[in-house]
Amino acid sequence: MDASGAEPSAHLLEEIHAKFIATAPKDGLSKDKLFFLVEQAWWYYEVNKRRALRILPACPELQ
Repeated sequence: MDASGAEPSAHLLEEIHAKFIATAPKDGLSKDKLFFLVEQAWWYYEVNKRRALRILPACPELQ
């Protein structure tokens, strides 16, 4: 859930998983590295959602 209380879409969660979690090396994945991946995914979500809301403000799926 983001600051506005909206849940991310399933498509966006799948994209984040594919870009950050699924491609991470399984061996040597420490808690610190996992935290860093989650942080990268968070910022990816925040930046892309804001861009989408600015470009497509009338799209009900983004609200």
